Amino acid sequence: MPTRQRNSDHVSLQVATPSDSDSGAPRSPFGGLVPQWILGGATGALGVILGGWLLVSVWALVGWGTEMKGSVGTVLVFATRAWLAGNGTGLLLGSTLMTVVPLGLTVASLGGLAATGFFAARTGRGEDGEDEPAAPSRVVLQTTIAATVAYVGVVVVLALAFTEPLQAARGLGTSLVIAVLAAGGGACAGVRLPVLDLLPGWVRWGARAVGAGLAVLVVLAVATFVVALVAHWDRIMALSAELNLAPVPAAVLFLGQGAFWPNYLLWAGSWALGGGLSIGSGTAVTVVSTTLGLLPAFPVLGALPQAGAAEPGQVFWLAGGVVAGAVAGVLAVRSWWAEDESERVEIAGAVGLAAGLATAACWVALAAVSRGDLGATRLIDVGPRLLELAGFSAGLLGISGALFGTGYAVWLSRKASLAGLAAGASSPGDAADDADATRPLPRSRSDVDETAPLPPASPGPPAGAD
Repeated sequence: MPTRQRNSDHVSLQVATPSDSDSGAPRSPFGGLVPQWILGGATGALGVILGGWLLVSVWALVGWGTEMKGSVGTVLVFATRAWLAGNGTGLLLGSTLMTVVPLGLTVASLGGLAATGFFAARTGRGEDGEDEPAAPSRVVLQTTIAATVAYVGVVVVLALAFTEPLQAARGLGTSLVIAVLAAGGGACAGVRLPVLDLLPGWVRWGARAVGAGLAVLVVLAVATFVVALVAHWDRIMALSAELNLAPVPAAVLFLGQGAFWPNYLLWAGSWALGGGLSIGSGTAVTVVSTTLGLLPAFPVLGALPQAGAAEPGQVFWLAGGVVAGAVAGVLAVRSWWAEDESERVEIAGAVGLAAGLATAACWVALAAVSRGDLGATRLIDVGPRLLELAGFSAGLLGISGALFGTGYAVWLSRKASLAGLAAGASSPGDAADDADATRPLPRSRSDVDETAPLPPASPGPPAGAD
């Protein structure tokens, strides 16, 4: 019986997961249309806003609960305005606008946005799954934009709803700087993008030197503030007792002052650098003298020195600025010396001077952010005296940076010269031995000069001698 051969069709089945069929950036829960880092940046920024607002609202509600004056809505509106004050809008109390920024709230927002940028950008590295990592620069840019738009947008909307248009404009500029710096820096760290490597070498080592100088100034500020609190603790407690507050309101007042702790540190550091403080019109607090007028009943102001001439030992606080300038100058010269082949000592002074002046300029800029008005008549221009601070800090840090930088360069030059002399020095006897050791030996009989006269034979014994 004839048979017919049929061609068999081979059917193969293959199971593919979504991660195998799609390549590229990690997907979001919304069908892969929006990358995860964009969603993380936006939602994280909203979470930072909500967390900060809840923190201030709880503080305000606890204070309101002790006396029950006003409604809950009024308290929440005040809490919203207080949180916005941390973004530079100022706080309107009745008809008085308080423009001193509570930098404690600002620092909290900076930390939250930095963490948001870091963890949101990590999703673009593709390390936790099989997805291919996205371009780090694109992840950083998109994460920063998402977090900035969400944060600044909410700040502007709240400011327009609860403050004046001028305050909203100030909040727009301040919140934009906060979001870009914090979220952008966190995103760069999240994807390990070496931003500093893209900058010129002098910018990199200059930034490290300035950062070290600022760290010394922060230590100086903390030490100054702690010593002031300890030395005048009795007056601080006396001011607290005059307020006659119950334990809960006293705790609320203490936590409220905590929002200004970074301001106090910047003020203390500016005082230690010689610039001094101004607590309203007609007041001046410096390391050499103190002039005080009417002060608000803030217990922390009890840490101010007494009016009159200061104690002679307070002048030694200026040494902290000298140390900060020396650290910045030495580190700058050290990095410059390692990169510059010329190794010219006369330039080291200019390098150290630039590092000290840059450190002083950064501190003056931070001090400018910490000052403002606490009222409309007397309590204006509260904070560091910027003109005096600029002069004293530039002199202390600039001169010390130049002197110590030059001294360090001289030491490096001397060290290099001694090392060169030690490496090239050798005694004449050692040189002769080295020459004999390196002289070639004759390789064959032909290499020996046969025309050279032979030495005379030694005389034998006389004839007949037995």
